[in-house]
Amino acid sequence: MAPGASVQQLPPKELALFKRIVKCYEHKQYRNGLKFAKQILSNPKFAEHGETLAMKGLILNCLGKKEEANEYVKRGLTNDVRSHVCWHVYGLMQRSEKKYDEAIKAYRNALKIEKENIQILRDLSLLQLQMRDLEGYKDTRYQLFILRPTQRVSWIGFALGLHLVEEYDLALSILEEFRKTQTNKTYDFEHSEFLLYQNMVYREAGRLDEALAHLERFQAEICDQLSYLETKADLLYQLGKKEDSALIYRKLLAKNSENVFYYKRLEECLGITDCTSEEAVARRIEMYDEIAKNLPRSLAASRLPLAFVPESSFVPRLAPLLIKMLRKGAAPVFTFFRFLYDDPVKVALIEQLTLSYRESLEKEFRFPGENEVEAPSTILWVYYYLALHYDYLNNFQEALQYVNKGLEHTPTLIELYTLKARIYKHAGNRKEAVRWIEEAQSLDTADRYVNSKCAKYMLQAGMITEAIIICSKFTREGVQTVDSLNDMQCMWFETECARAFRKMGQFGEALKKCHEIDRHFTDIIEDQFDFHTYCFRRMTLCAYVRLLRLEDLLRKHDFFFKAAKCAIKIYLRLYDAPHEATADMDGYSQNSATSRELRKQFRKQRKKAAKAEMERQKTQQRPQTAKLKQEAEVEESHRPVFDPAALAKTEKPLEDALLFLNPLIQLNCNKLAAYVLGFEVYYRRGKVLLMLLCLRKAEKIDPQSPQLHWCKVKFFKYIREHPIEGIVSEIVNEAYAEIRDCVDLKSYNLAYYKEHQVSLPHRLAVAEVMHFLDESEHAKAVEIATDLKSNLQGVSWKLVDVSKQSTTIPTTSLVDVQLPSENSERGVDSVAQPRTYDAVRNGNGYGQIANAQHKLEALKTWGISAYKCTKQAIAERLGKVPSSRTVDADIEGKMSLLRELQQRYNRLLLLTKALIGHLRHVQYTQIQLAEQLAQLAVRERDLQSDFLQNAQLLKCTSENCEHLLAALHFFTSSMNTLCNTTIEDTMVTVRQFESARLEYDAYRTELDMLKRSATRPPDFIAKLSEAENACTKYQQKYEQLRSDVETKLSLLSANKVRVLKKQMQLFNGALVAYYSGNQKGLEAVLRQFSVRSAQNNRLNMEEH
Repeated sequence: MAPGASVQQLPPKELALFKRIVKCYEHKQYRNGLKFAKQILSNPKFAEHGETLAMKGLILNCLGKKEEANEYVKRGLTNDVRSHVCWHVYGLMQRSEKKYDEAIKAYRNALKIEKENIQILRDLSLLQLQMRDLEGYKDTRYQLFILRPTQRVSWIGFALGLHLVEEYDLALSILEEFRKTQTNKTYDFEHSEFLLYQNMVYREAGRLDEALAHLERFQAEICDQLSYLETKADLLYQLGKKEDSALIYRKLLAKNSENVFYYKRLEECLGITDCTSEEAVARRIEMYDEIAKNLPRSLAASRLPLAFVPESSFVPRLAPLLIKMLRKGAAPVFTFFRFLYDDPVKVALIEQLTLSYRESLEKEFRFPGENEVEAPSTILWVYYYLALHYDYLNNFQEALQYVNKGLEHTPTLIELYTLKARIYKHAGNRKEAVRWIEEAQSLDTADRYVNSKCAKYMLQAGMITEAIIICSKFTREGVQTVDSLNDMQCMWFETECARAFRKMGQFGEALKKCHEIDRHFTDIIEDQFDFHTYCFRRMTLCAYVRLLRLEDLLRKHDFFFKAAKCAIKIYLRLYDAPHEATADMDGYSQNSATSRELRKQFRKQRKKAAKAEMERQKTQQRPQTAKLKQEAEVEESHRPVFDPAALAKTEKPLEDALLFLNPLIQLNCNKLAAYVLGFEVYYRRGKVLLMLLCLRKAEKIDPQSPQLHWCKVKFFKYIREHPIEGIVSEIVNEAYAEIRDCVDLKSYNLAYYKEHQVSLPHRLAVAEVMHFLDESEHAKAVEIATDLKSNLQGVSWKLVDVSKQSTTIPTTSLVDVQLPSENSERGVDSVAQPRTYDAVRNGNGYGQIANAQHKLEALKTWGISAYKCTKQAIAERLGKVPSSRTVDADIEGKMSLLRELQQRYNRLLLLTKALIGHLRHVQYTQIQLAEQLAQLAVRERDLQSDFLQNAQLLKCTSENCEHLLAALHFFTSSMNTLCNTTIEDTMVTVRQFESARLEYDAYRTELDMLKRSATRPPDFIAKLSEAENACTKYQQKYEQLRSDVETKLSLLSANKVRVLKKQMQLFNGALVAYYSGNQKGLEAVLRQFSVRSAQNNRLNMEEH
């Protein structure tokens, strides 16, 4: 603590205690730290010592008591705002809550007081790097470098900051000076990593000659020889020394002969890449043959030449390798050769060769031309390969034929069952695919891969409940399966769940999964905070820089794209048809059989969780040492749970869609669907330039896409219906000259149809555009879409017997053409249009003119007042006018307490409703169980009395549960009235009071400034009088509302105590009677509070 910085100085005794508090915090001795803080704060002279309060709050935060911790830290900062300790602690609190911007502000305030505090500078640098404030990070690391020039981390941190802002020359000079201070050891891995990082900076600076010289100079000190060789080979290649680079790549192939990149780079070094001449092909073959001879165990050296060898030598080269893999029984043999399937000629040769193997093995049990009899398993793997081969070619009948032969041969091979499920999935029969994958899973229930595949197939078939049950076999006991998978960030499961829910129309549940996936990516980005100091300490700087760059592009991952695509489509659907959100939730509540089944399946897990809770309570009663150790651990804060109903009923779906869309656009995603969906969002928002941006980026990916054609026509039509001017018009006309040249969009669509009439997806897009431009051409559009000619490309055909008539239908999945929604016209018309004045409807004459003038005056007055209030609010927020704010500590304290109480009562209400839902399912299960026992009593004479006794017991228990539910419903009804009516009414007045206070302060500040002004214009007296009258007016309004707030707070307090006393007596009495099994006591409680249960209502109806 800087001398004179804090206004609250401690005497030596208390100062020693404060230092011990800091030491206890650093050593995670939180209990001792709280004890010492209590000793200081118990002294009346230091009860409000800011730094002690702040440290106590920081320790409480480490113990998981976040609300109490925030109160102490804010109190401490308020009491000693000139203390850098208080600001530092406040920054640490904000950092723990992931509010990094606020934490940076707090650290900067602390540095204004204590400019050379090392710890604050370190914490600030970490946050700046986390937020990618690279210039700020460089400046902070420079200050640390100046203050601590003898520390290794100061040199490395400053050099890294210079590297990240691309000041390579200065970074290299810093690194070189630091290297000179290091002493060489025999085997120093950290020094080796430092040298590799220094070389990395050389290469990124473009100083390749110096990088190569540096690498050769320090070869003996670099421990990672693989990185050394790869870097050196790459440098030689970039410098044009390709012969030397080729020699090193040959050495690398001796280390790893299956690395395809080494082969490609070796070809480039020898100048034989993608050459079509016979001489170049012969050189390539010679190179691979030489490597295969020197490395006989290398499969890549024998496999890669198959892509470019002549047809005459293709089969002689393929046959030995294929026979070797089939004899070995390698399941991935098809994946091994799949890169050859882009060439139809080679595909035909592979099929012919494999069929000859199948025929020879079936007849003679040996391969053609060989005398050795093969093992029985060889023909099995031939069947397996042929099934995969035909499945890849979409010949599903042949694929099923061979997989069935394989099952007849060996009915216990799991790979055949998974392959059969895969074939059915590709053929479109997902139910049958699920049946066969379940069969595979039953053969080996301990196989996680097959288990995951089974769950994935079930989700794709819409069997969500069954998929969750399958996944529960490999999740943590005592925790619900969905929660466990969410904790493990199992994004493939959540992605498939989102798609399944979207297909079922349960948009809320689908959006919940999409938002959970987005939160996973946020967590991964935040987790990099732990690596900032670790990588400096371990000197893994190359990997650290790659990590930072990976984190910047993290949301380009396929998992995020799939979730974003699903979420954006749902939000577009909700915007086009808002009524579907309500229908979705209504259907979900009525058809909640899935939820009920899930709860039944998870009942065992709840019992295990209860048992685990009992064990946890037992561990808390162990000796004091274990208890102290347990309390020292930081408790994880509960994360907010996404509410499906709220997500589905959003009032701003397009704004919510931007949460998923913006990362895809900003990171230049290479997926066409991202820009098509982006266009649809911006089209509905009327953003012309952003629409144009999406179209241009989509054109770079696939300029002939049918989805792009559909979007361009919509864009052209929008431009014509909504004229644009200025720079926007110039940009659009420059980007799309065809807008000016195209006279008729119908002709433009027809020309596009003539170019792509043999493509079914393009024909569908043309038909949709035709209907979009002119609905009267509906019949013609349908004719184009359904005219399936035999020359169509990209489809296969299959005969289907429908009503004894043979019809040809395409079986391939078509491109997902972006079709307009039912309310697409509304999407265009929803753009704001200027209002017109209707004289007939609104009337005319001087009365209307006077009314208009009165409205204009009211609008002017409101605008002036709003400007002044906004100015006052911003000034208060920035702390520029702290003295002009009217402060009433008493009333503001009461209002703050009321807000907190409202939140807590709302939380109590939600938890009680959740308890009612759980009890309702328990009661339903008790009734069903009682009925089953009663039916068994009729059939089992020997056990009749036992069954009847238990059935009667369960019936009585369910009746007691009915009484308890009635009491809880009465309790929630009263609490709902209290929270949403009584307290909310007071909160309305509170908000009006706060608005009046702001208005009063704004006009009072204006009056003060007017009085203090040096210049006095001629109308100064009139302006002063007007300002005084306005100030007096708003002061009276403020005082009146203050009186109203005090009155309502007083009435609320009395009413709240009276209501809650009665409700808590009911709550306590009902719970005690229910869990003690006192049925009469429970009925007495209901009578006492005049609560009628559903059972009593039924009895009264029967009597009448």
